[in-house]
Amino acid sequence: MIESQCCFISKLAKIVNVGGKEQLKRDWGTPENPKCEGFTAQELEQLDFSKLDLSGFYEEIYANMDNVAKQEQKVSQKIRETSVNGKNLEVKNYYEYQ
Repeated sequence: MIESQCCFISKLAKIVNVGGKEQLKRDWGTPENPKCEGFTAQELEQLDFSKLDLSGFYEEIYANMDNVAKQEQKVSQKIRETSVNGKNLEVKNYYEYQ
């Protein structure tokens, strides 16, 4: 038995592809010939995004909100420490504070 799967770069990409194919009445092809391609600009214009089930995407965002708040606290603390010590804050990138 042949099996194939389409892979997506993110949950949102999967949601748009699955829901979009349903709306446009496009199929996924066969295991031997899967149709995993995306949409043209014209096809995207035809999609009704209000009909897409974005609950999985929202769950992912909500799950990461704590991480964002923690990062904000770390950066704020580093800025306060630097201000008190009179040192120049040299930030190379966001990920230094993880």
